[in-house]
Amino acid sequence: MTAARFHNALRILLSLDGYDLINAGVADQNWGTAEASERDQMGAFLEDPAREALRMPDANFAQLSALLESRQPEAGPDHACDTVDALTQAESFISGFEDDETQEGIADILAGIRAAIQRERARPDLLAAVRLAWAEIQAWRRGLNHRNMNKCKVGATFVEERTVRTAIASAEGQANG
Repeated sequence: MTAARFHNALRILLSLDGYDLINAGVADQNWGTAEASERDQMGAFLEDPAREALRMPDANFAQLSALLESRQPEAGPDHACDTVDALTQAESFISGFEDDETQEGIADILAGIRAAIQRERARPDLLAAVRLAWAEIQAWRRGLNHRNMNKCKVGATFVEERTVRTAIASAEGQANG
C-alpha cells in the first residue's frame, strides 16, 4: 500500500458512520449491535475509529477493510503530473510557431494551454483543501451521530456533503461522487 492510499484509507475510516458500517455488514451479531456486547461498540467506533477497529473480531475487521478498499479511488492512467507534462510539451511545440505569420490563432492556443497548466498544477492543492473540508464535515457529523444518528441527514449538511463529495470526485477524475 502506498502512502497516498494509506492516507486516503485513514480519511475514509474517519468519515464512516453507523449507517455505513451496518450497510457494509461490519456491524453484526459479533460486533456493533446490542446483541454483540454490553459495551457501546458503535459509539466507541464513532469516538475513536482506529482504536475500535483494532478491537473488532477478525471477520468484522475484514468487512471494514473491504469497505475501506471499496471507497478507495481507482488509480487511473491520467495523473496530474502526466497532464502537466503533456501540456508543457504541447506548449513548447506550439510556441515554435508563435512567430510564423502563416499560422493563425497560435496566441489563443498558447493562452489556453498555459491556463490549463496553471489549473493542473493547482489541482492537488485544491483537492487537499476540499478533502480537509470533507474531514471537517465528517467530524461534525460524528458529533451529531454520537447523540442522535438521524440528525446526520438533516438540512443543509446533506447538500454540503454532496457538494464536497462531487468536488473530490471531479478533482480525482472520477465520473461521479
